[in-house]
Amino acid sequence: CDPVYKLVNSAVQLDVPKKIVDDITWIFNQSENIVKYTGRLRVLGRFAGRVKFDEETHSLTLYSVQKNDSGLYQAEYSGVEKEIVAMHQIHVL
Repeated sequence: CDPVYKLVNSAVQLDVPKKIVDDITWIFNQSENIVKYTGRLRVLGRFAGRVKFDEETHSLTLYSVQKNDSGLYQAEYSGVEKEIVAMHQIHVL
């Protein structure tokens, strides 16, 4: 994945390149779940209040990003087998 650079307090949209079924989790640095969507949306942890999840495209928009938001963001499809369907490396300056 290509790195994306953003300024502190800006917003960034993370897209999923293909439409998948409705079981998807956005994960930060391979360990912290941000959003879990299984037909019903759950925003988890420190990202609550700063994210928007598009139920149609499954894209994730982060608002008011901070330096500690820098890292790897992955969208994981939870079908029969788990599959990473999007990866974004974000650097907040």
